Amino acid sequence: MKQVVPSSSWSSMVEFWRSSPAFRCLAVSCHFYSAGIMLMLTGLPFYFEVVLEYTPEQVETAMRAVFLGVGLMVPLALPLVAYLSKRFDPSMISGIGGLLAIIIGACHAHASHGIPGQFWPQMLQISIICGVGLGLLTVSWTSSQSALFTLVVDEDQVRQAEIDGKEEVPARRDGMINSFKTAFQISAVAWAGVFQFILGALGYDGERFSKGEPQPVEVRICVEVVSIFVFPGMFVLFAIPMLRFPLRGERLAKLMSDYSRLYDRLVINCGSPSASRPVIGKPWVEA
Repeated sequence: MKQVVPSSSWSSMVEFWRSSPAFRCLAVSCHFYSAGIMLMLTGLPFYFEVVLEYTPEQVETAMRAVFLGVGLMVPLALPLVAYLSKRFDPSMISGIGGLLAIIIGACHAHASHGIPGQFWPQMLQISIICGVGLGLLTVSWTSSQSALFTLVVDEDQVRQAEIDGKEEVPARRDGMINSFKTAFQISAVAWAGVFQFILGALGYDGERFSKGEPQPVEVRICVEVVSIFVFPGMFVLFAIPMLRFPLRGERLAKLMSDYSRLYDRLVINCGSPSASRPVIGKPWVEA
């Protein structure tokens, strides 16, 4: 059997981007999920310092509490996500989880204006809600990514076979597709840089924090807007492509059928049942 390995050039990536709506949804979701996590990790200390006016010691305690909440939620979320993944499409689970991140913005707004000046209630509320939200979303997205990535690669292989119109099974382009997806994830770091650049332009000065002096009011407004709207907004932008992920229902069933037929043809051509690569059943595929 002859397998032609496609080039991993820029032109191949552009062609793949144009021809795969499923990958576009996956790549955009990867970018905004990573952006949301990066902004949360970068922005929460500023939120505690500038908006809630914590001391350096309180900022450190609050960040530890948030990390503790996320760490405790991850093992608790595993059985729940495993249960849901057997019954629902993984992209739908991730999409709904991203939309629920709106609660994080409401939590920050309540901490700023509902219980101002109360360190322990604020810290416990943020650590629990952020911990539950981020922990559950992280587990669902981590488990969903591998399944969705496999579907994208399978679809690409079927599409290549249809374009070539030959009897050979095309080579899988896992490496190129994964590199392309990783580039979208890494590019999310720019959001944290933009956020810190804006704070500097508005007059943020770290020495004021160490001296216990307040930051300019423009900095406070910027940090509060980012914490209440931009943090959850990133996860909403992550959720939208997941909710619109095309490979589900009838389209997914057709892909699985075409993929199975592609490898059945390989068995016939090779004359060896061991050459077949069976399709793994997805229990959440609609009948």
